[in-house]
Amino acid sequence: MKNISIPQKLAVAFLIIAVVLCGVAGFSAVQIGKMNTAIDYVSNDLLPKTVAAQQIDTATSDFRIAEVQHILATQSADMTAAEQKISTAQGIVDKNFSVLDRTIVRPEARQLLTAFRQKWLSYLEQHQKLITLSRLNRNEEATAIMRGRSQVLFDELSDRISALVSFEMKLAAQQRQDASDLHTHVVTLLALVVVMACAALVGILLMLVRQIARPVDQVTSGLTALASGDMSVTSVDHERQDEVGRLAGALNNLRGQLLAADEAKAAQTTLIVESIGRGLGALADGDLTARIETDLTGSFAKLRTDFNHALSAMNDAMAAVTDATSGINNGASDIRQASDDLSQRTEQQDHRQRERQPARQAGPAAQLIGQGAEQHGDDAGGEDQHDQPDEADEQPCRADDRHDGQGDRRDPAEGQRRSRGRIGHGAWVPLFRAQPTRVRRRSEPIPYRIEIMPALREHRRDRDSDGGAGRTVMARMIFVNLPVGDVARATAFYESVGFVRDARFSSDDTASMQWSEHIVVMLLHRDRFAGFAPLPVADATTQTAHLIALSLDDRAGVDAFVEAGAAAGGTADVRAPQDHGFMYGRSIADPDGHVLEPMWMDVAAFEAMRAGA
Repeated sequence: MKNISIPQKLAVAFLIIAVVLCGVAGFSAVQIGKMNTAIDYVSNDLLPKTVAAQQIDTATSDFRIAEVQHILATQSADMTAAEQKISTAQGIVDKNFSVLDRTIVRPEARQLLTAFRQKWLSYLEQHQKLITLSRLNRNEEATAIMRGRSQVLFDELSDRISALVSFEMKLAAQQRQDASDLHTHVVTLLALVVVMACAALVGILLMLVRQIARPVDQVTSGLTALASGDMSVTSVDHERQDEVGRLAGALNNLRGQLLAADEAKAAQTTLIVESIGRGLGALADGDLTARIETDLTGSFAKLRTDFNHALSAMNDAMAAVTDATSGINNGASDIRQASDDLSQRTEQQDHRQRERQPARQAGPAAQLIGQGAEQHGDDAGGEDQHDQPDEADEQPCRADDRHDGQGDRRDPAEGQRRSRGRIGHGAWVPLFRAQPTRVRRRSEPIPYRIEIMPALREHRRDRDSDGGAGRTVMARMIFVNLPVGDVARATAFYESVGFVRDARFSSDDTASMQWSEHIVVMLLHRDRFAGFAPLPVADATTQTAHLIALSLDDRAGVDAFVEAGAAAGGTADVRAPQDHGFMYGRSIADPDGHVLEPMWMDVAAFEAMRAGA
């Protein structure tokens, strides 16, 4: 089998399988034919004859009963009805007798049918006499015939037909037993044939595995080992003449070529390493005239050329560097002196520029923080300087620490409102700047205001050459102004979810709620908010004005945020929770309808997902 090709092996295997299946099918057809013959004999021969004999038996009984009714009848109509019954019963007997006479072939059954026929004809002769006497109302004589010879003949023919029915039923029972035995025999033979067929199939499968699957798996394992660099793989039986043998021979040839290639590669690598090593060693010793003289083949020839060219270029560059060094040293002192002068002038100009920078107004948060800052400045510096009236608030403020009482001036280049506050020792600095995100129609409601301000973060004293006072340096913050109907209720809600109320910048109609170092939510009563809004104020319970997202440390923090807000009067999950695995977020509306969206993100998982995509 080793020298037969794989297609031939498969053809032989499928031929054997086809022969086995055909044998099983032929055997099954023969046995099923026998069972069908038995069933046909019972249903088309024995059963009709048995039914016919039983109908004759029943009809003779009906015939006898009609005779009695005829004798007992006193009216002509009753006699006629009895005679019709007699005629019907006689017709049934004659019809079924014809069926039995055509189909019965067994001698025993034939003999019983003949005896019945003789007794039936004799009985009909007595019947004619009985009916004649009954018509003449000679009932006593008719009764005597019925109880005499007619009764004897009726009993004999009844016995004959009953014996015939029993005989046919016995034949049917015997045939049924034969069919049962045949069924058992067929099932046994079919089971034996199926077992033999399965054994043949298992043998074919083992042959295919041994002759094809196992050798192919060995060759595949050898190729995998070669691909991973294992040259110690051994070949399968390469002396076979089929496809597996040719595949094994190709595996051996591939292994030999790979071994030869590895040896050539090792020799070439050794030559390259030695050549480059000598050149690099000479370069390390400071010899820029060294060159690689060894002839390298293939793509490594360019490496030799590039190395030699690089050394030549380096030699030329070192000469140029030597020439330029003296020029650099000559100009170094001049450059140092010019740099010192430029630094001094730059610092002086920056100081003057900061002093002239104006402040800008941004809304209610600016006024509150500005007022707090002025109070802080008054306490610290002892100066009694305050903002101008509302008209003056619309003007830019002075950037220096002097206030001459003549009012501020508006810079024509700035089309924005500014607010000012005094920090520390009375220096006026910008606090807020309000930037519109888009052009808005005058009738359109303003949903919210976001202001960015330089806040008090650290106090740094910069001493100039004259020893001037220190200046406060601000960090940028975000103030989100929200209109609310009940400041106390809104304050309780935001405190429940983690905000902290800053009493310094809060009042009866305003609450400053700190979220982080640089983010503050200003809760203003709707009437106070309307005083700063140039357009109608939106109703957050009927319109979505904004969505404010707040980051938390983990998923549990998001759930705790929503649960605490809901307990404080908020509406949880106004939008379905978002769970993307690496990011989790929910939503909650405060008592005034403003939507907050606490969220958490695993940045490392997100970056890993992006890298995998």
